[in-house]
Amino acid sequence: MGGVVFGRNKMEIEVKELKRTAVINLSGSLDQNTYERVNETLQELSIPERDIILDLTGVKFVSSSGFRVLFQTQEALAKKNRKLILVGLHERIRNALDLVGLSGSFTIHDTMSEALRSLPYSDLPGGPLTDAPPLSD
Repeated sequence: MGGVVFGRNKMEIEVKELKRTAVINLSGSLDQNTYERVNETLQELSIPERDIILDLTGVKFVSSSGFRVLFQTQEALAKKNRKLILVGLHERIRNALDLVGLSGSFTIHDTMSEALRSLPYSDLPGGPLTDAPPLSD
C-alpha cells in the first residue's frame, strides 16, 4: 500500500505482512481527513488472527478521531487475544494518551526492535529474532 492523500493532509501507509503479525508504518497526520483510510487498513489486517505493530515514528499529530481508531482497534484485537503495539510515539502524542487516560490501554515501545522482541513468537524470516535484522528503528 502506498501514500494516500486526503484534502490538504497526506498520510503515507506502508504495510509489511508477516506470518502472525502485520507491521504498519504511518507517516503524516492521523486526523479527521485521514483516520478513515487508516481504520480501513487496520480492519483489513485484523481479519486474520494476527497482532498489529503500528509504527507512528512519522506521525506528528493524532486527533481525537485518530485516537478513537487506535482504541477501537485495540479493543477488537483484545477480544481475539491479539495486540495492537504502538511504536515510536512522539512525546506530544504520548502525553495526549496520558492526558485522556488511554496510555495504559496499549503496549507501547520506543523502537521496532523492542516491539518485535516483545512478541511471544518469532515471526521474522530467517529464524529467531536474535538472528534476524530489525525491520527498522
